[in-house]
Amino acid sequence: MLSTFIDLAKGVGIALVITLVGLALIWRRSPASRAAASTYDPFRASLLSALLIAITLPLSILLGFAKPTFPPVSAVDWPVLFAFAGGIVGIVGALLAPRRPHAKPRTAGLAVFALLHLLLLALVAGAMRTQFSGPHAGAAIATAAAIGAAGTLVSLGFRAACASPGAIAPLLIVIVGTTSSLAAVLTGNIGSPTIYGIACACVGPAFLVALWRPAAALAAAFTGPAWLFAALCIVTTVIGETPWWCAGLNALAALMVYVSGLGALGRLAGVKAWAARLSLVGAPALAAVIIAAMNQPEPYA
Repeated sequence: MLSTFIDLAKGVGIALVITLVGLALIWRRSPASRAAASTYDPFRASLLSALLIAITLPLSILLGFAKPTFPPVSAVDWPVLFAFAGGIVGIVGALLAPRRPHAKPRTAGLAVFALLHLLLLALVAGAMRTQFSGPHAGAAIATAAAIGAAGTLVSLGFRAACASPGAIAPLLIVIVGTTSSLAAVLTGNIGSPTIYGIACACVGPAFLVALWRPAAALAAAFTGPAWLFAALCIVTTVIGETPWWCAGLNALAALMVYVSGLGALGRLAGVKAWAARLSLVGAPALAAVIIAAMNQPEPYA
């Protein structure tokens, strides 16, 4: 038990320190006021941030969690693979982003970004298909498709939510990770909370950096955590022991990070904006925790 806590402390601690120091250094020259953010070109800082988290996230998982095998044979083997692959997608997405403030995304960039998600889906399908045969082959392909679809939606949602500078999106992602971790613990899943904790340690510092430098926009950098969250929602349900309703509510909370900023909600400002977005993200997230707590098994007599 002690060794488990030591590994967890190493994974979370290293992720927290490296990401906080790295993002602070990367964004130190950005404007210190939200009003000046519109004239700042964040291309280089966004690319370096994507590279930082793409390295830190899988490295922290390897240091703070069981060493995975490849091809994956269980639910615990997938997180580092998705963190690494999502990190690569984030770096490529940052490279293909427009280099001028307020410029429209390049068509070629969007096409390549979509193609990379399809290639990741193909890799997942191939890896899972080698693990199953006979009547389970169809289930493996369906699972891979679900992971790919959920990963794409959450990835694009996180990316879009964090495309605008500010501190609220990183905070919402940390809330999703924290409540997902609690729900996993209550449903008997021991491995996932460690991974969620490491992911939150990589995303959380962005909230602090954005409070200090409001121009910080970390869209591409959060692609790796997005794929990691999606993988945990789907893989731990199909291969692991997490109930489907718990994973579904966690995934819905992750998608609400983006949806809560659309339309009229996105035009809110100040306390109203924070209250509305926290409520919309927190509702499914807390529902997963409450339902999990209400369905605890009865103790033995």
